[in-house]
Amino acid sequence: MIGKKRRPKLTKKNLEALRASIAHWDRNSRARSPLNISVGANGCALCELHLNRVGSCFKCPVVTHGGGSPGCEGTPHSDLRLTNAYVMWRYPYRVADVAAAGREFRAKARKELAFLKSILPEDEQ
Repeated sequence: MIGKKRRPKLTKKNLEALRASIAHWDRNSRARSPLNISVGANGCALCELHLNRVGSCFKCPVVTHGGGSPGCEGTPHSDLRLTNAYVMWRYPYRVADVAAAGREFRAKARKELAFLKSILPEDEQ
């Protein structure tokens, strides 16, 4: 990760959006079809709150917890985006072993889920 990891102070809106994002990544981590997954900003409650409404993700708790780099860089999400797990599973005609691509995607989604849970206040972990 970039920078030093620290637990951010969460506003009520951030906490609600974080919980929604955790639920979203829980669904992604259990998806059995690529039609049931979403990895972009449009599927993320935190992105909706910060990036889509305000135009900047600098106050997003993922940025604060991830080391201060926007775009979820340095988090498991950037690892998922930068690999072929999503593309290979989402577009199965590009890969010979669709089942393996699905397993890889779900494993990476579980890492993102664990990362998001680590941002929660200690009494919710």
